[in-house]
Amino acid sequence: MQFLVVDDEMFMLDEMEKILCELYPHAEIRTFASPEKALEAINTFPADVAFLDIKMQKISGLELAVRLKKIKPDMHIIFVTGYQKYALDAFRLHATGYLLKPVDIEDVRRELTFIYDESPKRKHIVIQTFGGFELFVDGQPVRFGRAKAKELLAYLVDHRGATVTTAEACTALFEEAEETAASKGYFRQLVYDLKNT
Repeated sequence: MQFLVVDDEMFMLDEMEKILCELYPHAEIRTFASPEKALEAINTFPADVAFLDIKMQKISGLELAVRLKKIKPDMHIIFVTGYQKYALDAFRLHATGYLLKPVDIEDVRRELTFIYDESPKRKHIVIQTFGGFELFVDGQPVRFGRAKAKELLAYLVDHRGATVTTAEACTALFEEAEETAASKGYFRQLVYDLKNT
Protein backbone atom coordinates (compact mmCIF):
# COMPACT_ATOMS: atom_id res chain seq x y z
CA MET A 1 0.00 0.00 0.00
CA GLN A 2 1.15 3.47 -0.85
CA PHE A 3 -0.38 6.59 0.69
CA LEU A 4 0.09 10.20 -0.36
CA VAL A 5 -0.81 12.95 2.14
CA VAL A 6 -0.94 16.60 1.07
CA ASP A 7 -1.73 19.37 3.54
CA ASP A 8 -0.16 22.77 4.09
CA GLU A 9 -0.43 22.35 7.88
CA MET A 10 2.56 20.43 9.25
CA PHE A 11 0.57 19.30 12.29
CA MET A 12 -1.98 17.56 10.02
CA LEU A 13 0.75 15.91 7.95
CA ASP A 14 2.31 14.48 11.12
CA GLU A 15 -1.07 13.40 12.49
CA MET A 16 -2.12 11.64 9.26
CA GLU A 17 1.25 9.91 8.97
CA LYS A 18 0.98 8.69 12.56
CA ILE A 19 -2.57 7.34 11.98
CA LEU A 20 -1.65 5.60 8.72
CA CYS A 21 1.48 4.04 10.28
CA GLU A 22 -0.64 2.64 13.10
CA LEU A 23 -3.27 1.22 10.73
CA TYR A 24 -0.84 -0.11 8.08
CA PRO A 25 2.68 -0.42 9.57
CA HIS A 26 4.18 -1.77 6.31
CA ALA A 27 2.66 0.85 4.01
CA GLU A 28 4.77 3.43 2.19
CA ILE A 29 3.69 6.94 3.14
CA ARG A 30 4.81 10.19 1.55
CA THR A 31 3.72 13.55 2.98
CA PHE A 32 3.88 16.91 1.24
CA ALA A 33 3.12 20.44 2.41
CA SER A 34 3.23 21.57 -1.23
CA PRO A 35 0.78 20.34 -3.90
CA GLU A 36 3.41 21.06 -6.56
CA LYS A 37 5.90 18.72 -4.86
CA ALA A 38 3.21 16.02 -4.62
CA LEU A 39 2.56 16.31 -8.37
CA GLU A 40 6.27 15.91 -9.07
CA ALA A 41 6.46 12.84 -6.83
CA ILE A 42 3.46 10.97 -8.23
CA ASN A 43 5.38 9.84 -11.33
CA THR A 44 7.82 7.86 -9.19
CA PHE A 45 5.43 7.11 -6.30
CA PRO A 46 2.15 5.77 -7.76
CA ALA A 47 0.06 5.98 -4.58
CA ASP A 48 -3.11 3.91 -4.14
CA VAL A 49 -4.77 6.55 -1.96
CA ALA A 50 -4.26 10.30 -1.66
CA PHE A 51 -5.42 12.22 1.41
CA LEU A 52 -5.80 15.85 0.34
CA ASP A 53 -6.58 19.05 2.18
CA ILE A 54 -8.89 21.28 0.14
CA LYS A 55 -7.89 24.82 1.14
CA MET A 56 -4.23 25.21 0.18
CA GLN A 57 -2.23 28.02 -1.39
CA LYS A 58 -1.70 28.15 -5.18
CA ILE A 59 -3.37 24.79 -5.97
CA SER A 60 -6.55 23.75 -4.16
CA GLY A 61 -7.08 20.15 -3.13
CA LEU A 62 -9.91 19.90 -5.68
CA GLU A 63 -7.63 20.98 -8.52
CA LEU A 64 -4.85 18.73 -7.22
CA ALA A 65 -7.26 15.76 -7.25
CA VAL A 66 -8.10 16.38 -10.92
CA ARG A 67 -4.43 16.58 -11.84
CA LEU A 68 -3.51 13.46 -9.86
CA LYS A 69 -6.35 11.49 -11.46
CA LYS A 70 -5.08 12.47 -14.92
CA ILE A 71 -1.74 10.91 -14.05
CA LYS A 72 -3.17 7.89 -12.16
CA PRO A 73 -6.89 7.39 -12.93
CA ASP A 74 -7.40 4.54 -10.43
CA MET A 75 -6.09 6.51 -7.45
CA HIS A 76 -8.53 6.86 -4.56
CA ILE A 77 -8.97 10.41 -3.30
CA ILE A 78 -10.01 11.12 0.29
CA PHE A 79 -10.40 14.78 1.19
CA VAL A 80 -9.43 15.79 4.72
CA THR A 81 -10.69 19.29 5.40
CA GLY A 82 -12.14 21.62 7.98
CA TYR A 83 -14.94 22.73 5.63
CA GLN A 84 -18.24 20.93 4.96
CA LYS A 85 -19.12 23.27 2.10
CA TYR A 86 -16.82 21.53 -0.41
CA ALA A 87 -18.39 18.06 -0.03
CA LEU A 88 -20.58 18.35 -3.14
CA ASP A 89 -17.63 19.54 -5.25
CA ALA A 90 -15.54 16.66 -3.90
CA PHE A 91 -18.09 14.02 -4.82
CA ARG A 92 -18.53 15.52 -8.27
CA LEU A 93 -14.88 14.56 -8.73
CA HIS A 94 -15.79 10.99 -7.64
CA ALA A 95 -13.89 11.25 -4.37
CA THR A 96 -13.74 8.03 -2.39
CA GLY A 97 -14.15 9.81 0.93
CA TYR A 98 -14.54 13.13 2.75
CA LEU A 99 -13.27 13.56 6.31
CA LEU A 100 -13.75 16.61 8.49
CA LYS A 101 -10.88 17.80 10.67
CA PRO A 102 -9.94 16.92 13.31
CA VAL A 103 -9.75 13.30 12.17
CA ASP A 104 -9.13 10.31 14.36
CA ILE A 105 -7.92 6.80 13.63
CA GLU A 106 -11.46 5.38 13.41
CA ASP A 107 -12.45 7.93 10.74
CA VAL A 108 -9.48 6.94 8.61
CA ARG A 109 -9.97 3.21 9.26
CA ARG A 110 -13.61 3.46 8.13
CA GLU A 111 -12.69 5.21 4.87
CA LEU A 112 -9.91 2.75 4.07
CA THR A 113 -12.18 -0.22 4.81
CA PHE A 114 -14.26 0.76 1.77
CA ILE A 115 -11.11 0.51 -0.37
CA TYR A 116 -9.23 -2.45 1.12
CA ASP A 117 -12.05 -4.60 2.54
CA GLU A 118 -11.51 -8.20 1.40
CA SER A 119 -14.57 -9.72 3.09
CA PRO A 120 -16.10 -12.82 1.48
CA LYS A 121 -19.34 -11.01 0.56
CA ARG A 122 -17.46 -8.89 -1.95
CA LYS A 123 -17.66 -9.97 -5.59
CA HIS A 124 -14.38 -10.64 -7.35
CA ILE A 125 -14.14 -9.64 -10.99
CA VAL A 126 -11.53 -11.09 -13.32
CA ILE A 127 -11.03 -10.04 -16.91
CA GLN A 128 -9.23 -12.45 -19.22
CA THR A 129 -7.56 -10.69 -22.15
CA PHE A 130 -5.43 -13.47 -23.62
CA GLY A 131 -6.86 -16.50 -25.37
CA GLY A 132 -10.15 -14.70 -25.96
CA PHE A 133 -11.75 -11.87 -24.02
CA GLU A 134 -13.88 -13.06 -21.08
CA LEU A 135 -15.32 -11.50 -17.94
CA PHE A 136 -15.78 -13.59 -14.78
CA VAL A 137 -17.58 -12.66 -11.56
CA ASP A 138 -16.75 -14.97 -8.64
CA GLY A 139 -15.40 -17.50 -11.15
CA GLN A 140 -18.54 -17.56 -13.29
CA PRO A 141 -18.43 -16.27 -16.90
CA VAL A 142 -20.65 -13.27 -17.61
CA ARG A 143 -23.06 -13.69 -20.53
CA PHE A 144 -23.62 -10.62 -22.68
CA GLY A 145 -26.94 -10.00 -24.46
CA ARG A 146 -25.11 -8.65 -27.51
CA ALA A 147 -21.67 -9.60 -28.81
CA LYS A 148 -20.98 -5.93 -29.62
CA ALA A 149 -21.55 -5.00 -25.95
CA LYS A 150 -18.79 -7.45 -25.05
CA GLU A 151 -16.59 -5.94 -27.79
CA LEU A 152 -17.24 -2.48 -26.34
CA LEU A 153 -16.10 -3.63 -22.90
CA ALA A 154 -12.96 -5.17 -24.43
CA TYR A 155 -12.26 -1.89 -26.23
CA LEU A 156 -12.64 0.09 -22.97
CA VAL A 157 -10.43 -2.34 -21.04
CA ASP A 158 -7.79 -2.00 -23.75
CA HIS A 159 -7.80 1.79 -23.20
CA ARG A 160 -7.05 1.33 -19.47
CA GLY A 161 -9.26 4.14 -18.15
CA ALA A 162 -8.34 6.70 -20.82
CA THR A 163 -11.13 8.83 -22.24
CA VAL A 164 -12.84 7.37 -25.31
CA THR A 165 -15.21 9.43 -27.45
CA THR A 166 -18.37 8.03 -28.98
CA ALA A 167 -16.85 8.60 -32.43
CA GLU A 168 -13.72 6.59 -31.55
CA ALA A 169 -15.74 3.73 -30.10
CA CYS A 170 -18.13 3.66 -33.07
CA THR A 171 -15.21 3.60 -35.51
CA ALA A 172 -13.60 0.72 -33.62
CA LEU A 173 -16.82 -1.27 -33.28
CA PHE A 174 -18.45 -0.64 -36.64
CA GLU A 175 -15.38 0.14 -38.80
CA GLU A 176 -17.22 3.07 -40.36
CA ALA A 177 -15.38 6.21 -41.39
CA GLU A 178 -18.13 8.47 -40.05
CA GLU A 179 -20.91 8.32 -37.51
CA THR A 180 -24.46 7.90 -38.69
CA ALA A 181 -27.69 8.39 -36.76
CA ALA A 182 -28.23 4.63 -36.87
CA SER A 183 -24.76 3.83 -35.51
CA LYS A 184 -25.15 6.42 -32.72
CA GLY A 185 -28.53 4.93 -31.74
CA TYR A 186 -27.14 1.40 -31.80
CA PHE A 187 -24.12 2.54 -29.79
CA ARG A 188 -26.39 4.04 -27.10
CA GLN A 189 -28.21 0.68 -26.96
CA LEU A 190 -24.88 -1.13 -26.54
CA VAL A 191 -23.89 1.19 -23.67
CA TYR A 192 -27.28 0.55 -22.04
CA ASP A 193 -26.88 -3.24 -22.47
CA LEU A 194 -23.33 -3.12 -21.10
CA LYS A 195 -24.47 -1.21 -17.98
CA ASN A 196 -27.26 -3.73 -17.39
CA THR A 197 -24.90 -6.67 -17.86
